[in-house]
Amino acid sequence: MILTESPRFEVINPRPTLGETLREFSLSEWATWVGVTAASASWGYAIARPRGIRHPSMVFAGAVGFTGALCHGAIQAQSRLMGYSPNDISDTQKPLLTVDDEDVSAYLKSYARRSPPTA
Repeated sequence: MILTESPRFEVINPRPTLGETLREFSLSEWATWVGVTAASASWGYAIARPRGIRHPSMVFAGAVGFTGALCHGAIQAQSRLMGYSPNDISDTQKPLLTVDDEDVSAYLKSYARRSPPTA
C-alpha cells in the first residue's frame, strides 16, 4: 500500500502482517471472498467450450477470483488497521487541516488571490 497522506482515524497497527490482516476481516469481507471465488469458478465452468477444458477453466477462473477477492479484502482490513478507514476504536474522523494553522490560512489567502469569486 502506497501511503500518500497521514491516517485520518485512530491507528490500531501501523504495519500489520498478513495474519493480523486476515484476523481483521469482517463478515462481509469473508462473504465477498467466498462469493467471488464461487461465482468466478462457476463462470469459468460455464463458458468453457469444448467440454474437455471445463475443469481447467473452472480451476483457473476460481483461482483468479480467489486471489482478487483476497486482495480486495486484505486492502480493506489493512486500511482499517492502519487508520485510513473507520475502525472499531475510532468513530470520529481527525481533520486533515486545522483552521488555526498558519499554513492553512496562508494557503487560503493565496488561493483567494488566485481564484477571485465570480458573479
